Amino acid sequence: MESPPHEILARLWLCSLLAMEGGACRAAALPHDSPEFWDAAQRIAVGHGLAPLLARHASRGLWPKENQKELDRARSYTLAANLVQLDAGNELLGSLENAGIPVAPIKGLALLRAGIYEPGERPMTDIDLLVRAADIERARDLVLESGWEVVDCSRAARLRHHHWVFLLPGQPAVGLDLHWTPATGERVMPDWDALGVTEGSDPSLSVQLFFLAANTARHGFTGKLLFLHDLARILHVRHDEIDWGFLEVLATQTRSRRAVTLALACAAEAFGPRVPARSGFEPSAYDRRILKSLWPLSSWESRWGGRALRLATADSPAGTLRTGGKGLLNLLRR
Repeated sequence: MESPPHEILARLWLCSLLAMEGGACRAAALPHDSPEFWDAAQRIAVGHGLAPLLARHASRGLWPKENQKELDRARSYTLAANLVQLDAGNELLGSLENAGIPVAPIKGLALLRAGIYEPGERPMTDIDLLVRAADIERARDLVLESGWEVVDCSRAARLRHHHWVFLLPGQPAVGLDLHWTPATGERVMPDWDALGVTEGSDPSLSVQLFFLAANTARHGFTGKLLFLHDLARILHVRHDEIDWGFLEVLATQTRSRRAVTLALACAAEAFGPRVPARSGFEPSAYDRRILKSLWPLSSWESRWGGRALRLATADSPAGTLRTGGKGLLNLLRR
């Protein structure tokens, strides 16, 4: 089923707003008077976890007042939740380390601890910790002793997902996914020793980029724009700390090189920063064909681009009304 023009333009507009970190963007100046557009923008912002990040744009008068209030509420809630999640995660990390259990924060918790995001910018449904398979039983017992409750420690969770789920009651409650590296021969995750985690320190950004790319792939690459923003944010603010050779080793070990490549390419399509030349993760011609089917905006732009822009920017200069296809996204990012 075809997506309506306002849905397409809303996604493009939201992506271009967050891509402003890398430069000026003309999307902020485009008039959007359609109620359907704002409904779509609000729905996408909340559903894809972008509302707290977009709240900073409210002060620029880009959103209607009722939408600004929703964004501000999302940011306030996320700030309160992040602070509780960060405290709970740090406390649990300390307990595991004191018990002699090597542990590593990954995904959202790691991004907060590394300063990639500030508290209040990135919503998290739970915190994620990674231990070795040999330590998972001891880690589970310690988690339970620390006041967490079991949500899912089933055999299915062990065999299919390689993580167990816990909950720390409170206001707000905190979820925990306790992951473990697999036994030798499995390729769901890299071997622990290959991660290069040293005692008392978080995994490198190369390791974090790998887990974030793998998470993006598991959610269908474009299933949640926040996950693409995670990748783009690292590439934009800390690109000089990424060891691409090390990332290539991890991707090769887990047979996930194409998945990592496509995740990084989708992030570039959405928010701008691209992997550097000769990184080992530049999309091939075949990858680019796959990307067109994975990244909905590619087909939306080619089919709806000019029409969507005409409907939403009736007062724009005539030169912009003829812009369609890839030119639409380029226009929004100038």
